[in-house]
Amino acid sequence: LLTRRAQGGTGSSATSPSDCAGAIVSSGREAKLSPMAAVGIDVGSTTAKVVVVGPDGQLEGSRVVRHGGRPLGSVQDLLAQLGAAETQGPRGITGSIGLGLAEQLAATPLHEVQALTRNVQALHPAVGSVVELGGQDAKIITFAADGGGGVELQMNDRCAAGTGATIDRVLRRLGLPSHALAELVLSGDLQVAAKCGVFAETDIVNLMQSGATPVEALSALARAIVLQNLAARARGRVLRPPVLLLGGPHAH
Repeated sequence: LLTRRAQGGTGSSATSPSDCAGAIVSSGREAKLSPMAAVGIDVGSTTAKVVVVGPDGQLEGSRVVRHGGRPLGSVQDLLAQLGAAETQGPRGITGSIGLGLAEQLAATPLHEVQALTRNVQALHPAVGSVVELGGQDAKIITFAADGGGGVELQMNDRCAAGTGATIDRVLRRLGLPSHALAELVLSGDLQVAAKCGVFAETDIVNLMQSGATPVEALSALARAIVLQNLAARARGRVLRPPVLLLGGPHAH
């Protein structure tokens, strides 16, 4: 969100976990940071993200990388690469793993739902609903129509089906690199189940054995993930427009 504000963009993030395997994605000036720059850190189940915003509200640097099970080291590496390890400005952290790293990184913790809703309300006040897909979680947040600040949250709590984890699992089963999905133009009308990551994987393999191309199989998975999240999280309710899409999988 901070990145899009600084760059004047809107809509869903163009950087996805699938784009970042084994490589660092960066943006921003990253030349010389303000000593009072604010640092935002988000560490989820799959990636670590760091943004640096100057006192003028402009983006000074941002990077994201798959942490590969070493979240603290990955954040420390990103801070060093951005030149933000010693900045004196405020530092905040969020994310399912990030909250547990707050003390070690001298950062103020904020729950990811609070971080998301506050930023959407501040930067995209006209948005009626948010759908966020992460590495292992999925959220649908609906904002009150009266603009009074009330929100309704639906989030997965027991299963990672219909998230980035399902996509990663299928890509590995097909022997495709994690950036392959970003290079495909999704098409076709085949269908698979996405209520369970294991079942989705089995369905994809069956499609391939029946002659489907990787593009057709992955297109079926993408549609299934959308329908699964609408069914399980929206529960038959129509999302209040406009809808903001967030999270790496939505880049596809």
